[in-house]
Amino acid sequence: TNIKLNELNPFKSIGKMLKLPVLGTLLIVFCIANFAFNGFNVNAPVFLIYKFSATPLEIAGMLFVVGIVMAIVQGGLIGKLKTKFGDEKLIMGGLLIQALGFILFILAPSFWMIYLIGGIISAGFALRSPTMYSLFSKNVSASEQGEIFGVSTSLFALMNVLGPLFAGLVYDKIMPTAPYWIGAILFIIAFILMARIKITPKPSA
Repeated sequence: TNIKLNELNPFKSIGKMLKLPVLGTLLIVFCIANFAFNGFNVNAPVFLIYKFSATPLEIAGMLFVVGIVMAIVQGGLIGKLKTKFGDEKLIMGGLLIQALGFILFILAPSFWMIYLIGGIISAGFALRSPTMYSLFSKNVSASEQGEIFGVSTSLFALMNVLGPLFAGLVYDKIMPTAPYWIGAILFIIAFILMARIKITPKPSA
């Protein structure tokens, strides 16, 4: 079959998906959460050097803990938790855990606490991120699976650019803790949006 030029336009698909009542809100939650988290990822080492004079080894240790926690949650726990609580509650829990983690991150008086707090933040991400992708696929028809994958991938990439830019700007222009306070507020806004929607998955065929 011939592919039309307008079918290659990613903004057309993004606009289409955002207009859908449930899926549109899910995508907004997805964008808000990744905007905050991706900004944290890039800005956190700068903040830790500023606050604790952290060494590269200490920062690497935190990243190691983050990776281990993420692997444990996504590799072994998330399936059981999804069965017990369902997708929506798991996403909402992940958002609240990340909001709490951001607040603890800026209040921590000693660097050793950052290892634990980094683990908390990564656990929240590990709970919500794959679950959101799963929920996307459940709320589109079989013929739209590829399209929603492309849309979510494009939006994640966009947030991966905008989040760090914003975090760096408010870190520099407002105060070093600004990305984390704002990030915590954004996670709470995403939680409220998530709590307001009623999920009615589409049939698979």
